Amino acid sequence: MKHLIAVLSILTLAATARAQTQQQPDSVPPTQGWVQADTTGISFDPSYLIDLNTLPSIETARAGSVPMAWSINSNLLKWQPAPPPKGEPWFWSSSYGFILSNYTIRTTDAGRTWDTLGHGPQYTAPGCFAAPSTLFTCGSNFISRTTDSGTTWSEQQINSPDLNAISFSNAREGYAVGAVYLGSAACFQTTDGGDHWNRLEILAPYPLTGVFAIAGTREAVAVGYNGYVTRTRNGGASWDTIAKGLTKHDLRSVAFKGQYGIIVGEGPTILATSDWGETWVNQKPPTTSDLDRVVMYDSLHAVATGEKGTILVTANGGLSWVGPPPSQDSLSVQVFPNPASGQTQISYSLLKPQHVTLTIFDVSGVAVATVLNYSYQAGPETVPLNTSVLAAGTYFYRLQSEEYSTQGSFTVIH
Repeated sequence: MKHLIAVLSILTLAATARAQTQQQPDSVPPTQGWVQADTTGISFDPSYLIDLNTLPSIETARAGSVPMAWSINSNLLKWQPAPPPKGEPWFWSSSYGFILSNYTIRTTDAGRTWDTLGHGPQYTAPGCFAAPSTLFTCGSNFISRTTDSGTTWSEQQINSPDLNAISFSNAREGYAVGAVYLGSAACFQTTDGGDHWNRLEILAPYPLTGVFAIAGTREAVAVGYNGYVTRTRNGGASWDTIAKGLTKHDLRSVAFKGQYGIIVGEGPTILATSDWGETWVNQKPPTTSDLDRVVMYDSLHAVATGEKGTILVTANGGLSWVGPPPSQDSLSVQVFPNPASGQTQISYSLLKPQHVTLTIFDVSGVAVATVLNYSYQAGPETVPLNTSVLAAGTYFYRLQSEEYSTQGSFTVIH
């Protein structure tokens, strides 16, 4: 009876979802919905996630180093391995970027070919561009800079251990943050393109692990341990604590595109804002892995990476959540037939009694139907799904139990 009710309910829900899809706003908060990217066959250090300052083609969004990986479709869901060179890649645009290891290696054709320019800098933190030919990185007691597209590097000594992150809002103004030193977290500012760095008194009681200077503004946001988030709105003259009480987990990375912002960290944690950081929403990521880095490509597209090779993607402004692929001891799901014409069946098996929800999404991330929302006993279950009410195309399902979340896709044909 439960399954019959679920199948009947899809008619109304599908019609409603299609109507909503036709009225999507141009820009919506970017992290209400995330999708687990397909990283089959890819092994990489998840801290290597590339921030493209411009994004003429999302096909060149990159993450990873061993081997490198890149997206091959417009919603960032499918990632495929690419050949070495190894090292941390940083891209200014879809075609122009660097890899830093023992040497500085540059590409001008989206990674098809690479040129070795010279010895690279020592570094410990993800770097950032201030201009197409100017790149910064930092570490323990130093900030390194190249102003000639990576051919040569200069190192400036900074009186602060363990600088963790660096960010520029334009070619001249930037911030570097790090560990607690002399009673407060380190925060240094430059207003002359990195020629001089001055320490700011921001009174942050915890180490800062991420910073983002918002382009076109005098605002910057820094994040750190114990859920600490601080912001300046006047070019570093003063800082105030924001996002209070949303999490006690250590935060690791922050990114903004205009008024939209995302913070990720341990827990895992995703905090989202659509009003320049005035208010934040604590999202529930579809993974159990801590998140290390987040990059926003525009107000709709963002990528977060984390431990165990996790890549989370939002490509639709955040309309829904879809969970990660199952582990060996989690939910086992099969869809048959697939492709489906008229009807298909979704089969799964529970290891113990628990509550289960099964939600269907279209390719834009809109929930087409909630097929299940009940408590079930342990063992196998099969859910019939009437696909005749769905338009032809690809759909995603999310099966969520009390302990696990898994996702998959199926195709409807007529």
